[in-house]
Amino acid sequence: MIPQTATLRLSTRTSKPETRQLVLGKIKSITAAQAQAFGVSYEIREGSPGAVLVNDPAQTEECAAIAKELLGEDQVVIPGPTFMGSEDFAFYAQHKPGTYCFIGNGDTPMVHHPMYDFDDRNLPIGAAHWVAITQH
Repeated sequence: MIPQTATLRLSTRTSKPETRQLVLGKIKSITAAQAQAFGVSYEIREGSPGAVLVNDPAQTEECAAIAKELLGEDQVVIPGPTFMGSEDFAFYAQHKPGTYCFIGNGDTPMVHHPMYDFDDRNLPIGAAHWVAITQH
């Protein structure tokens, strides 16, 4: 039995806004070509687009400098990792300059992963960093 209709839902994640536009364009052109090849109709409905998280360079440098002063030069990695997470902070960063940084958690999967294991020893480090940022 072959169904008469199908729904495909997807989410895209990119590290640059221009890459996002490229990916969306490819999704549309591939969908159109496949529909034409199989003689079927299609409809694309875009939901609210996600935002690409782009750190402000000046804010990032200031945050890193504060962390180096607090924790030592060898404890700060800059630039930090690029990842394809979906983060609400990206929407805030579109309106105000900011930076999204990580406090290392050792050799564990990223947050939201079922095997993630938060290291409670990070609590005073994170709190001290936030206090230092507010004091600058």
